[in-house]
Amino acid sequence: EVILKRFAKTTQDEQESRESSTSVLSGSDWRKLDRLVRAAVENQASKDAQKLSRSLHHISVQNKLLHHEINGLK
Repeated sequence: EVILKRFAKTTQDEQESRESSTSVLSGSDWRKLDRLVRAAVENQASKDAQKLSRSLHHISVQNKLLHHEINGLK
């Protein structure tokens, strides 16, 4: 039974709870970062919220490009 519970379908709330319990998100997972920002920011239309979202996206893209560059040098 314990093993079967591992394979049981989880609800959206359980999945989000499990994801939010991790302390660090991967910079390459832009969608999770964007969801986290949307959940944390009250006024998503504010200039600061949009600036934060764009900045995180830019940093995520730069991180991915740098990883590709490093892998190409190996």
